[in-house]
Amino acid sequence: MKKAIVVCTGNICRSPMGEIILAKRAEGLGWIVESRGVQADVGSEMTRYSRIALEELGYDVPPHSAKQLTHEDITGSDLLIVMTTGHIKAIAAMVPQARDKCLLLGVPDPWGYDIETYRECRDSILENINKIEL
Repeated sequence: MKKAIVVCTGNICRSPMGEIILAKRAEGLGWIVESRGVQADVGSEMTRYSRIALEELGYDVPPHSAKQLTHEDITGSDLLIVMTTGHIKAIAAMVPQARDKCLLLGVPDPWGYDIETYRECRDSILENINKIEL
């Protein structure tokens, strides 16, 4: 089994959406998919708008509890899907050689914006994840 971790800042908006989208796409392909935050709001649920945006497209959205990205997460993964260059920098500060397993999506943070912004975020994540060769 290969392991992919979807990374954002707080692990309550973008990375949980990415985790669910990627997990669905990777079904049956031998991937374990998780999500983490570089400054996680540990223990927090996914935002309401993130949940709604996913449910609108028919995704099952299980309970979520935000988790902090750790050194062990980085070294134990095959692929790190990140939202911004800042996330790559945070990962490289912990494990410099991990830059090579980072895939940048370039998705801005929807935190604090309306549901339409979350839909745009979801759509961007979905479009980018569908381009990944698994």
